[in-house]
Amino acid sequence: MQQKAHCILLILSSALTACSTNFSQMSPIDFSHGKRRALITKFYTPDMPREVLPPCLRPLPKKTLEEQQFAEVHYHGVRDARKAVVAIPAGENLHIGDELEIAPESCAAGQLSNVTRVLSFQNQE
Repeated sequence: MQQKAHCILLILSSALTACSTNFSQMSPIDFSHGKRRALITKFYTPDMPREVLPPCLRPLPKKTLEEQQFAEVHYHGVRDARKAVVAIPAGENLHIGDELEIAPESCAAGQLSNVTRVLSFQNQE
């Protein structure tokens, strides 16, 4: 019985080590200040009709939509998955699937979420 318990502890220890290794490879997110890890899922283009744009982009002038790139991101709240809209930082060549750290805001209330860091890039060649 003692050998069986030792084997179970060894297996659990290995599993916990594997989990901690995976988490240590991820960039830490500043959750204490409301930041979230988000994934780019869609880009908005200036030629999209205004009625399909999210509420926080509709009032923007067409020139702003042409000069600045905007994207929809998905992130996890405390209990559910959520969407937000971000302005892509100037000079960044991002793609669907890239990970960002964001400070989420409510697009329905007319607020854009802020990108605080680019965390990873998809290999786009």
